[in-house]
Amino acid sequence: DRELSTDLVRTAMARIRSTGAVIYCQAPIMRRINDDADTWRRMWTTQLSLGAVPYYMFMARDTGPREYFEGPIAKAVEVFHGAYQSLPGLARTVRGPSMSSTPGKIALDGVVGAGSSRVFSARFLQARNPALVGRPFQFHYSPTAVWADQLEPVPGTPRDILRALEMLQHEEEAD
Repeated sequence: DRELSTDLVRTAMARIRSTGAVIYCQAPIMRRINDDADTWRRMWTTQLSLGAVPYYMFMARDTGPREYFEGPIAKAVEVFHGAYQSLPGLARTVRGPSMSSTPGKIALDGVVGAGSSRVFSARFLQARNPALVGRPFQFHYSPTAVWADQLEPVPGTPRDILRALEMLQHEEEAD
């Protein structure tokens, strides 16, 4: 939230908003930078106080050397929910953690179950196939996976969702 604390940024945002524009904010979760709930809670609360709309927490895509900054999806889900539950209602416009991928934008909504029967609850926020948008599905829980291509769909996942998720494996092969 440091980026939002300068007078210059606050003035610029006010000027942009005075034109009638709406400012939506998104940011990646990055290990060693902002991978704690309090940082996100402060950032989203600050965005709201400046008249901006908190929109996405996202997992950074594999766009080159990233190992130092990437963190597990499980940690991102924990951080998101820790920050989200302490937000005022008007800031609960934020979604995440999300991953933009070839088949669409996947949101990890949380962890369901306990012990060895835990799963990630997920859905497509956007998809190449509009019929997939909003439909829930699940991945086996992984404490170490950093991207959706490292997650395995649970048995019983509908075929059309499985076909879309297969595109994730092809992204890895193309890189």
